[in-house]
Amino acid sequence: MSDDCSEFQAYTSVKAIAKLAAKAADELRAQGYDLDPVVLQGKGPKSLATSPWGRAWCLHLEKYADSLPLLPRGRSLLRNGCVIDLAIDTGVVEAKVSSDRVYHLTIKINPYPDEQWQRIKDLAAGSVSSVTTFLQGKIPADLMTAITEPDHGLLPAPDSIRLSCDCPQWADMCEHSAAALYGVGVRLDERPELLFRLVGVNPSEIASSTITALTSGNTEQTLDSNDLGDLFGIELE
Repeated sequence: MSDDCSEFQAYTSVKAIAKLAAKAADELRAQGYDLDPVVLQGKGPKSLATSPWGRAWCLHLEKYADSLPLLPRGRSLLRNGCVIDLAIDTGVVEAKVSSDRVYHLTIKINPYPDEQWQRIKDLAAGSVSSVTTFLQGKIPADLMTAITEPDHGLLPAPDSIRLSCDCPQWADMCEHSAAALYGVGVRLDERPELLFRLVGVNPSEIASSTITALTSGNTEQTLDSNDLGDLFGIELE
């Protein structure tokens, strides 16, 4: 592995790294870039993602990562504001991470298998036992488990993730990629629906399964589609 980035981080103070990141972000904005940095919401030095979605993503990353020694450096970069831009779209994450300079990276995610997505939709239709739970903005525990389950949930398997960074490190996962992947978990705290977009599935299909279950007499009450749309942050016809 080229030591350019690692040596920089090893011999540069945390305060200096954060200062360089802020300066790099200011310079990019001055050049006209519209940045969307990852900002931690949790309190304390160990806090990263705080929601069930975000924590599940980060734990999944740590369980399957081959480059475990790089994960602490990735976490340090994230905590110190070095993920100065991160955008999540269908099947792709684009990020800019600052250390000794600004690195550009792309994370590509394979489409989620149709048969596994159908399993989650079927579970959604069968798990709605309390309309009140949905109106409170909560997802039933069994459905949450299915969505975040490591082997068959929505979280992408290692072989479905492809990392590309313009830094000189030869490892499949460099510290900049690790920082961006952790950044995805933090972004899911704010917008959990991005997990569906990232793996290329439509959350309105879960809502449709729920509506079908509710209107077929499987629950004590019926629920308006607008309520479910609000729940998932989407518009339903």
